[in-house]
Amino acid sequence: MDDLAALITVARWLKASADQSVSPDEVVDALPLVDLVRNTTDDDSDGNRESVALLAARMAQQRSLVRLVVATPGQPGPWAPSREILMQAIAAGGAIIVDSPSLILIPAPRERGDEPAALGQKFRWQFVAHSVTAEVRGVTDLSTSRRQLMRLLRESAEMLTQLDIAGGRDRVDATLHLHAAGVVLDPPAERPEVSELVALALRVLAIIDAARNDPGGAVGGSAQRLRLDALAPLAGAAREALMACINDEVQPHH
Repeated sequence: MDDLAALITVARWLKASADQSVSPDEVVDALPLVDLVRNTTDDDSDGNRESVALLAARMAQQRSLVRLVVATPGQPGPWAPSREILMQAIAAGGAIIVDSPSLILIPAPRERGDEPAALGQKFRWQFVAHSVTAEVRGVTDLSTSRRQLMRLLRESAEMLTQLDIAGGRDRVDATLHLHAAGVVLDPPAERPEVSELVALALRVLAIIDAARNDPGGAVGGSAQRLRLDALAPLAGAAREALMACINDEVQPHH
């Protein structure tokens, strides 16, 4: 879940830069441990680094369109990139698509044993920058995504509390009531309903992720899988909501 929180956070700040609601310096201050590395076979990685500040400045100047795709196995998202990029995005949980300059940003794979930390702590988040773009189709608007998520959350509330998670119901309740789930800073001009929906969607996915990866052992594996399968529509709605938070507004071009 930290990976997804990092992905949505970077997307929100790059979108704010493209909207000219924050300065490049503010983007760098909000994302101090984010590195962008060009996709290349050149071994000189330092020479292939993309400056976050420079990218933010170029995006502001060009009024770039920023899109987010949340990708999972079986649910690759509403886009059609190359197979190589799609596989990388699914493995990473998603991608950020920028139209000008043409870039697809994908979280770089980590070495086994690396422990993800909240963005802004010690772990450096590295994104691979592919010099291509891709169309994102069928974007769900923010209000529709929020209604769908809230409806499914009400319908699934009891199922969520029945998930077998280490820490039990107290952990579920605590996660649902957290103010944020790994998100660092809300961009200052971001609409409150966007910030709230991001936090809610990440909390829902954090609970489902915990049940999948950190079960309490109180029920059998097959029973837990059935419960998780029943929550698949809720998880899908949470992913749609995250995409809508970035993709809802079409940013103007000059």
